[in-house]
Amino acid sequence: MNNNSTTSNSLRSVLAAPLVLSFSALVLFLSGCLPGGGPSAPTHFYRLDWQASSNDVTKAEVAKIDRKILVKVSAAPAVRASSIVLAQSDYELNYSDTRRWAEAPEVALSRLLINGLRERYLRVEGIPLPGSYRPDITIKATVEKLWGTVKGVVVLQVSWQILDADGAIVGEGTKSFSQSGWKAGDYESLAARISQFTPALVQAIDESIKNLK
Repeated sequence: MNNNSTTSNSLRSVLAAPLVLSFSALVLFLSGCLPGGGPSAPTHFYRLDWQASSNDVTKAEVAKIDRKILVKVSAAPAVRASSIVLAQSDYELNYSDTRRWAEAPEVALSRLLINGLRERYLRVEGIPLPGSYRPDITIKATVEKLWGTVKGVVVLQVSWQILDADGAIVGEGTKSFSQSGWKAGDYESLAARISQFTPALVQAIDESIKNLK
């Protein structure tokens, strides 16, 4: 009877040993004590913010135009992810695992366009649309490029269409920005430089609106 008990205990110990070793190896791997392990690098987030230029109109300078505007922004597949892009060229893009936008590019640009246009127009809304809101025009913008390049150039390109109350396209345009002198890897500077483009982008869209027949 004692021999059987000893045999059973030994068998359980042998069967349990791989589980103990596997769990221990996992702990060591995650803590960085085994080759290939180690804690992952922290993720950093960067936000685009409105940076008014000296040419911006102010409330004191001009009355707001009585027009209801809806802003809808989408992003091209190349910039749809929140990962920040470092471009070798327009066709070779690298996405960072640890450097990300605080908002998806289309969300950030929508916020900036709405804020900028609200300085010029009485009612500007985005998605989701208030239930009682019926826009006079809709601006459908697409973020086509938003990145820094390995050669130190910051790039933003946005195209847009303007639709009337019936959904017909009545205007369109594209605005491209590029600025050299960026130090690749300085993502705070990248966010700041792209933010500086947005007042001129709002101005270009505003001109398209004013040129409507």
